[in-house]
Amino acid sequence: VIIFGIGRYGHTMAKILRQEGLSILGIDFDPQKIRQWKKETLPARYGDAEDVEFMKSLPLQTARWIISTIPRHETNQILISSLKENYYQGKIAISIFDPKEIESSQKMSADLILLPYKDAAAKAAQRIMKSLL
Repeated sequence: VIIFGIGRYGHTMAKILRQEGLSILGIDFDPQKIRQWKKETLPARYGDAEDVEFMKSLPLQTARWIISTIPRHETNQILISSLKENYYQGKIAISIFDPKEIESSQKMSADLILLPYKDAAAKAAQRIMKSLL
């Protein structure tokens, strides 16, 4: 599982998914968050979800899920396009904060839409695990 955005929501989700036996790679644009993850022995890389070239450096062929905890519609749109350009075959979850964006987000062909204020990280992690069964 590759998680873009490793703040509180992504961090909590990663811990739960890791406890369930999944391998996690965290991606963030904030060096401080990367350092924090590495202190907790969680693999993390500095990167930008909007960097199309960066996607080529990720282990997309082995990732079963790409999860974006970044609530920006434009960023998620770029991320999904970039994943498609790189022939990503797994599932994609995106986050939105404003329920008014659900309809437009559904058009992006994400497999799962997360609402961080509604879906606690634990619930979101459970939804990811359930889809793997």
